[in-house]
Amino acid sequence: MSVTLLREGNRGGGASCGVLASFKWSSSDALIGPDSNHISIKDPSIVYYGGLWHVFASTVDPGGNYSITYLNFSDWSQASSAPQYPLSTPGSGYRAAPQVF
Repeated sequence: MSVTLLREGNRGGGASCGVLASFKWSSSDALIGPDSNHISIKDPSIVYYGGLWHVFASTVDPGGNYSITYLNFSDWSQASSAPQYPLSTPGSGYRAAPQVF
């Protein structure tokens, strides 16, 4: 993948933005996948606290019902095997896109 980035120029000074010569982006496979009860996991809110990564995310079951899950781990290499704990049950009402403040 190639991305073009622009440098911010002087605002109101009439100077134009310069284009960076190049930028490389790399990525990995998915770090967290849905557990066996769900078909997708998305919308993660991630917090690092107490030596652990805490992840709150939306999940979708095979019936299309949304719910929220929680998992934690100390290193991202453990993310795919971390147990997921449901924080809500599927049903009526909006249960997705958790945010942590």
